[in-house]
Amino acid sequence: MVLSTVLALSCMGGCVIPTEIHERVDALDAPTLDRSKVLPSPDRIVELTSTVTEFSVAAALSADEEVMDGLYFQWYVGYPESNVPLPPAFESWKTIQFNACAFKDVLGPVGSTHTIELVVSQEPADFQASGRILPVDYIYVSWQVRLKVECP
Repeated sequence: MVLSTVLALSCMGGCVIPTEIHERVDALDAPTLDRSKVLPSPDRIVELTSTVTEFSVAAALSADEEVMDGLYFQWYVGYPESNVPLPPAFESWKTIQFNACAFKDVLGPVGSTHTIELVVSQEPADFQASGRILPVDYIYVSWQVRLKVECP
């Protein structure tokens, strides 16, 4: 009986002793983003009616502290609309105080719609003269913004 069981297991490729399971730490600790906690909501056009508007993913991200400390935050302003690749406007911040008038050349004319993008990753996006190269794993959030404030 024992011999037939061993013979059956060996023919089927079975193993009597279970193998050790190795969990991928990088996959288990990857950050997640709750879109409902992103400010302002990326699901509507953000009207830039004051000089400074806060954009934030601080409450929306979840990961353990070690992973969170190692994240890269790269904010792009008007990247898709630009004729030339634009480097990140802000880096390393979960929350920015966005001064629309500081970007009036990118966001103008008043009333036009542009894009603010955030790339969150465990390694920085590479930026070259030909454009940006995003890492393999990243979180992407974008806001459509409309300049509604007159800037000097």
